[in-house]
Amino acid sequence: MEINDETDHFINTYPPVDKYIQQLSVIREQQPSLFSEFINVFVRSKMYPSNQEIQQSYQNAKSSIANVKNELATVSKDLQNNITNLNTMLIKINALINQERNINNQLKKQMKNINNEQYASNELITDYKEIYNMKYLNNWSIVLCIVIVFGMTYYNVPKNTTTTSL
Repeated sequence: MEINDETDHFINTYPPVDKYIQQLSVIREQQPSLFSEFINVFVRSKMYPSNQEIQQSYQNAKSSIANVKNELATVSKDLQNNITNLNTMLIKINALINQERNINNQLKKQMKNINNEQYASNELITDYKEIYNMKYLNNWSIVLCIVIVFGMTYYNVPKNTTTTSL
């Protein structure tokens, strides 16, 4: 099958699920601290808009959250691409399975025909054997009848006795 190479390549290049689980767990661990820091810095930045240090902390917190958002988007995109590739591969495999199923059905029909022909030929052989045996018995019964008829006529026919007249 031509799909084996594609399937093997896809399976070998498909990243393990552990990679995504690890990426998501790192993001999940970072999330509470990033949000609490962002909330604190956001409140302080609104209270003290002229303080550059607080504004810098606020920008850092925003960029950290943006980085997490980008990481989530990247993971989501990778997962979506892998799902799309997997769906494409499954559609190809399903088509090949259907093709093989059709071939299998055709072979089953041919096998059924062959079995039917074999059964029919066995039946014909049996019929011919029965016909042969019947004709064989018929021939022997005819021979036996002929022998009996000749025997009866031989014993039942009066013998021609020649009598001499004096």
